[in-house]
Amino acid sequence: MVTNYSLKLAFRTNALFSVLSATVMVLASSWVVSQLGGLSEIWLYAGAVALLVFAGQLIWMSLMPSQKSLLVGYVIVSDWLFVMGVVLGIFLYGEFISTTGHLMLIAVATAVALLALWQNRAWTTLTRTASS
Repeated sequence: MVTNYSLKLAFRTNALFSVLSATVMVLASSWVVSQLGGLSEIWLYAGAVALLVFAGQLIWMSLMPSQKSLLVGYVIVSDWLFVMGVVLGIFLYGEFISTTGHLMLIAVATAVALLALWQNRAWTTLTRTASS
């Protein structure tokens, strides 16, 4: 079991970013879809729902007095899988994505990568401290 203020703050920040991203995906869905090469809006809404569920889990984890290492690892791996998915999506479908869409995807992937690094650093520091 791990617990740490920095880890909890990283989870809450990740949750806030997820909620903000989901909000943009829903409120500006037509614009976002147009920037991503005409992706169906249903996929955008499904992604927004998934982000809200993820944010709920992150808030729940941040409120617990301690977290299981497996769940912390799940969050970090999920963030890195998202980043890799964005890179793969740009590589495979880049010709259909607008310049603004590319910049938007790169900005979001960068933010998620920074969150993953923060969470990993907090977790690693905590587990090293706990094992000393």
